[in-house]
Amino acid sequence: MLAAIELLAAQRQVNDVAYQLEFSSDSAFIHFFHQNTGMTPLGSICG
Repeated sequence: MLAAIELLAAQRQVNDVAYQLEFSSDSAFIHFFHQNTGMTPLGSICG
């Protein structure tokens, strides 16, 4: 999870982060992120 947050904070695209962390799809990454943080990946870096 920390790697995902760090990559997003470095202004990486969500699809790039999902690919780099070896998720099967962007949707799978977004679902995982939301389940573990209570917010979407973009929501976590926008405020």
